[in-house]
Formats: sequence, C-alpha cells, structure tokens
Amino acid sequence: MKTRIRISLITIALFATAGLFYAAVGVPFAVEPQPIAVAAAPNQLIVSTFCSGNLAKVSDTAVVTPFGTIPGPNVGWIERYIAISPNLGTWTGGDIYVTQINEVYKFAPDGSSVSLFATIPGCGGSHSGITFDHFGANFNFDMIVTCETGQVARITPTGTVSVIATVPAGHELEGPAVVPDGFGPFGGQIWAADEETGHVIAISNTGVINASLLAWPGAESVLVIPPNPCSFGSSDGAMFSANYNLNNITKFTTSDLAGLCGNVLVTS
Repeated sequence: MKTRIRISLITIALFATAGLFYAAVGVPFAVEPQPIAVAAAPNQLIVSTFCSGNLAKVSDTAVVTPFGTIPGPNVGWIERYIAISPNLGTWTGGDIYVTQINEVYKFAPDGSSVSLFATIPGCGGSHSGITFDHFGANFNFDMIVTCETGQVARITPTGTVSVIATVPAGHELEGPAVVPDGFGPFGGQIWAADEETGHVIAISNTGVINASLLAWPGAESVLVIPPNPCSFGSSDGAMFSANYNLNNITKFTTSDLAGLCGNVLVTS
C-alpha cells in the first residue's frame, strides 16, 4: 500500500538544488481516519479520505464534521485532491474544487451544492493533483491539474480545459504548484512532485518539460509559502498536511514558516 506520510517539510532553493535549508515537524491538529488531502483558507479547512468520496470539514478548534460527497464511484483505489479557489482573476473565492481521476467537481463554500466542473481528456490513473496559479503572469490565474498518467492541464474559470503537456511514461505526477516568476530559471512555471522517481518536474506554459529539476525521495507535493502566511481562524495553523499513516491532520504554525516567505516546500 502506498504510504501517505507527510510529517516533514523541506525548503528548496533552485540555485542549490542539493541543499537542505530547513526542516520542520508539525504537530497533530485533528483526528481523521486515512486522510489523503487537505486544503485550507483563512476560514475553511476541507479534507478527503482514502477510497471515499466523502469530504470532511474541520473547524479551527479541530472539530471534524461531514462536508459533502462527490458523485460517482466511491470505492476502489482513488485519491481525491482539493483546492480552494482564490479571489483572483475572475474566480469566485472560497469555492471548493476536488479531483476524481479525470474529473474536477465544484462544491459551494458551505457544501450545499456540488457539480461537475471539468473533464480532462486522456487523464487516468488513481489520482490527480490540483492547484491555482496565484501570480497570473504565465497562466492567467487558471486552475492547474496534473494527472498520474502525465497530462498537465490548465482550466479557466468557465471550465475550459487545455492540456498543455504530457509527461512521458515512468513518471507519476502529484501535487503541483505555480512558483513565483522570479524563482530562478524555472520561476513562473508549474512544479509538480513525481513520487515515482523522487524528483520535482517543471512544466512551462508552452509545454516545455524539465523532468529532473531536483530530487527529493518520495516527493508528494510542492507548496509555495505566501508573502504573508495567515492562520486558519484561531488555530495558529499556517499550513496543514494529511498524515495518512497516523490518521490525523498535521499543523504547521506561523512561527514554523517565519523567514521563509516566497520559498518552496516539498512534502515527502
């Protein structure tokens, strides 16, 4: 069984890809059996669980309640990943977007409605990573989805899908992020974790692929620390991670990220 341990975070600086600049071990925040993905905003924290279409909502005091259910198959080896839309471009901030293999579902912020938002051609496997472009220079604030089978897609606020690249076989794409435009020679590109090879892959907006950007064993996801990390409610949690093996949501505080604004983290 694939492990889903996400208890250590490493800051990556592009100009010295072998360098280990920072490590932090978070603290347990909330109990959730076999969590796969978590997405947080200042007033929202949503979690998905292994082989289940059910999503949970976690309060800033760590109370877990049901949030909603994704339509379609809710059994089998499917990992569902989550992103909360930013109030950027023409996106409506606060909507919840969840992948289910080649599909992306949209939930209202309170979970009261769910609808199919987009379908990605050729996307297969058991999981798809999802993020938003928070910078706008190269991807116009579009949603970015990476497929286990290699497809890299950008999706507009109206649900229009463009597959901009397909990473060759032998790679297994997971959590992506669009990194800041000035972050070294691959700044402004999509960085995606490749769990199969233990590398981070860079993909430009024109589909150019660099499949050996840097190495980190068991790479699961790429995260960009914002200029001013904020807390989820009163939790003092600036970043959260799904810890599959320990059945909890791990919290990293604002002090854990002090002095790291604008850097990139890779979970393993």
